[in-house]
Amino acid sequence: MAKRQFKAESKRLLDLMVNSIYTHKEIFLREIISNASDACDKLCYQALTDDAVGMSRKDFKIEIKVDKEHRTLTVSDNGIGMDKEDLENNLGVIASSGSYKFKQEVGDDAKDTDVIGQFGVGFYSAFMVADHITVVTRKYGADAAWMWQSSGADGYTITECERDAVGTDIIMHIKADTDDEKYSEFLESWRLQELVRKYSDYIRFPIRMEVSKTRRKEGSPDDKPEYETYQEEETLNSMVPIWQRRKSSVKPEEYNKFYRDKFHDYADPQKVIAVSAEGAVTYKALLFIPGATPFDYYTKEYEKGLQLYSNGVLIMDKCADLLPEYFNLSTGIIVSAGVFMVITFIGGLWAAALSNIVNVAVIYVGILFGGIHALSSVGGVDGLTASLPSDVPWFGLNGFSLLIVVGWFVTMFVNAMPHTAVTQAAVAAKDPKNAKTGIIAAGLIMIPPGIFSAIFGIAAAKMYPELASASLALPMVATSFSPLIAGLILSGLWAADVSTATTFIMGGSSMIIKDIIVKFFKKDMSEEKQLVLSKIMIVLISVFGCLAALQIKSILDVLNTAIGFFAPFAVILIVTYLCPRFAKKSTCWWVFVPSCIIYLVSTFLVKSLAIGGQPVFTTVIVALIGLVISNIVDKRSADCDNLYKKESAEN
Repeated sequence: MAKRQFKAESKRLLDLMVNSIYTHKEIFLREIISNASDACDKLCYQALTDDAVGMSRKDFKIEIKVDKEHRTLTVSDNGIGMDKEDLENNLGVIASSGSYKFKQEVGDDAKDTDVIGQFGVGFYSAFMVADHITVVTRKYGADAAWMWQSSGADGYTITECERDAVGTDIIMHIKADTDDEKYSEFLESWRLQELVRKYSDYIRFPIRMEVSKTRRKEGSPDDKPEYETYQEEETLNSMVPIWQRRKSSVKPEEYNKFYRDKFHDYADPQKVIAVSAEGAVTYKALLFIPGATPFDYYTKEYEKGLQLYSNGVLIMDKCADLLPEYFNLSTGIIVSAGVFMVITFIGGLWAAALSNIVNVAVIYVGILFGGIHALSSVGGVDGLTASLPSDVPWFGLNGFSLLIVVGWFVTMFVNAMPHTAVTQAAVAAKDPKNAKTGIIAAGLIMIPPGIFSAIFGIAAAKMYPELASASLALPMVATSFSPLIAGLILSGLWAADVSTATTFIMGGSSMIIKDIIVKFFKKDMSEEKQLVLSKIMIVLISVFGCLAALQIKSILDVLNTAIGFFAPFAVILIVTYLCPRFAKKSTCWWVFVPSCIIYLVSTFLVKSLAIGGQPVFTTVIVALIGLVISNIVDKRSADCDNLYKKESAEN
């Protein structure tokens, strides 16, 4: 029989739909099952007024059959079926919806049905996974059955065939696997069960399929039991969504079980909110407030949103438009940047110093108290070590090479030496003795928070073994405690951010004005103008920092990169202090430029250049080589000689 051709517009629409409209191939099963549900609903509706149908809602069902040998997947229903004309109109014309026409015909009575289809394109999604589709159908009240066959846009055929009962079979011949796509997954029982429960769990008719199960063989001995595999037809969907039931009839434990099963959470929800609204827009909503923070909540990979269902079918897994945009990571970054800017703008260095004093107290209370609580929550040191892999030195350095330990020390040392928070505080001291005492005291004070922060990370290894990022350890553990304790810990983290940020903003502003603008461009700039310019710089640095932070995906990567850039500065400072004759103007360029380049190369491009896996070693060595070269090339005397002589004379 000659193939009937789709219209040219239909060909383009079919190609567009298969390749563009649906983003996930797995969606095809949802569409086919929804069509089967609509067919059952139509005949169920007719049974209300036609006693000859002889069926009630409980008699309808949808069946899924798999034939791996012939690579076919069949979805069958005992619904209203189709005749030749219906096949022409519904399958031969793309975007023609029989369900939509049915809703128009029954009018207000449509609210008593669960008909899903609207647009008439869902059926063709099957061509995403099938290279040939056969539809065998017999309409209620008709004697003849019809077969529709198509391999896609090349057309279709309609021939008369045999089918004993009313209903429809959709037989999809699944495509062969390719290097990029494994279509055979749609022939696996476990995968089909997963898709039904994900998208069609609340279809009002039972979706049944034969599944493999295991049982103990009769008569097998107790000491050596034998098992056998058998096939059993099973209903895959739960059919009635819990939100469709009256709130008064649902027990709290039912809500909790539904939440744990649906969202695979180990804990009960903190709160359940059920809402029902009728009017111009009619909807029912069931909102669960999780008892624990999602593991990726503090990352940019976190996706917010609610599951959106229409007539029991999952339409969107995470509909972000249903939740407000107010509280997210980006908002937090912007608000934080604003607070940092205001503190620095209003009070300058004095405000930064005062805030640091308060922040240290908050850090101590939050981190120390939280660390102790975290340790006690996991059974103390003994309980923690017993539950973690023994091959990792959680509370010691066993197993770490000397090179790694030295690498850590060097990294932190070169970070502290040129750190703005350190140098600026030291320079602002009233005399060298106070500066020295303050730096030593600051170092000692920060040891306990450092230790307890490490405890947070170790505790997180037990509490969240599948944690995606190490940077999430502290906030995840913190938010697992009571609101009071979590508040203290997070306040400590916030305080650390404030103290660091205000110092950097102030230091950056001072360096730009004093070391660049005044020194090279405007040597006679008055103090008043410098003050005005510093305010402008504070705003600009804050805005730039905020924009940069919004682009960051991994905090640890940014920190490691920043620490690497500190290395050449540390070399310059040490040489200037210990060997001032080697510290010339050209030294800065010879040290800084090559070492920064090699750091970037060893970190991101040629990682084998990193000595012992620590890019900072390579960076320091290149910085020292640059120091030697600068003194060979530049024969001029060091500028700091005159500076030291001048200071000695003044003293």
